[in-house]
Amino acid sequence: MKPIIFCDFDGTITLRDTTDAILEAFADPAWQKVEERWVAGSIGSRECLREQMSLVRATEEELGMLVDSIPVDPHFLEFARDCAGLGFPFHVVSDGFDWVIHRTLQRPEMNGNGTVKKFKISASSLQIRGSYMITTFPHGSVHCTHGCATCKPILMEREARGSSPVVFIGDGNSDRFAAACADVVFARRTGSLVKYCEEQNIPYSPYESFADVRRELNQFLARMAGQQPATANPLVLSYKTE
Repeated sequence: MKPIIFCDFDGTITLRDTTDAILEAFADPAWQKVEERWVAGSIGSRECLREQMSLVRATEEELGMLVDSIPVDPHFLEFARDCAGLGFPFHVVSDGFDWVIHRTLQRPEMNGNGTVKKFKISASSLQIRGSYMITTFPHGSVHCTHGCATCKPILMEREARGSSPVVFIGDGNSDRFAAACADVVFARRTGSLVKYCEEQNIPYSPYESFADVRRELNQFLARMAGQQPATANPLVLSYKTE
């Protein structure tokens, strides 16, 4: 049994959604109308992000200062080190932007033992030209019926062959379809993914921080190694919030 880890970035590794922070600080207020269309389901996240980022005006220095101010889950690096030490593949999959992710993971405090350099990152692409944002979506797919900026289910299916269980860690609306196709789901207790999992009867484990994820995943893998009697689906956690 070799688990493979897929992890969202915004609101999961970071404690605040960096794209929302960028929009709130630097975008024309019209970005909120675009957000409403996405939440209502009339557009996918790819179209949503393309339109929203076209409304942003900021220099690379301004953007960098904001991104650097957004905190990371204080227990994330310890969890990532555990995964690396045990040989569990670790993939960051995000609708958010590669420029932001790389800048965050390159912080001095994040480069312990080079752990984060081993991550495979699949995200939307951002280039900054003057004060304009140029976006492309290399991990979208013509086969994605939801119009996602990054089609997480297709990435997970492609990368997870031969690995079990497939673990997904996320927090929000952009993680819905990934959660639906994972074996083990962790949903941040304060995020909207919890509500979606409950509405769709997707078993999940709620977490406050990566310390919870680390503990629950270790317990789950120990139970699997002990070959306890199978339930209807032995590769999911079925914890519920109180």
